[in-house]
Amino acid sequence: MNKPFSQQHYDEDDHAKYQILEWLRTKDYKCEINPDQYGIDILGSRWGKNFQFEVEVKHNWHGEFFPYECVHFSARKRKFVSLDADTWFVMLNHERTYALFIDGERFMRSPMVMKDTKYSLNEAFVEVDIHFALFRGLLKA
Repeated sequence: MNKPFSQQHYDEDDHAKYQILEWLRTKDYKCEINPDQYGIDILGSRWGKNFQFEVEVKHNWHGEFFPYECVHFSARKRKFVSLDADTWFVMLNHERTYALFIDGERFMRSPMVMKDTKYSLNEAFVEVDIHFALFRGLLKA
């Protein structure tokens, strides 16, 4: 059972995609927020290649160092991986000062696991070993 949609959680974390958008622009990406509100968060290009980014905030990650050996993304996000663009899954810490990036190829090769959360029971997640993550410091939120 997937986590039910929460407008409150969406409103609290939606700004994170704008923060990543601005950070990507400092790295010479040409990018924009996806006009499809149900699609992946950010669409962009760099070096003649297309890129896309899905962004979320991990509220139990505080500070610079990710506290777990694996990172979990909802398995429903597998639908965002595209053959037309390099896909990246981005997770920001609670303070939005650090982010980890997982590439779509690694995401798709990682196992799915079922787990209970405080919002759902027996939900499917993609489990990625943290050693495959790229970590970056961000501009302050």
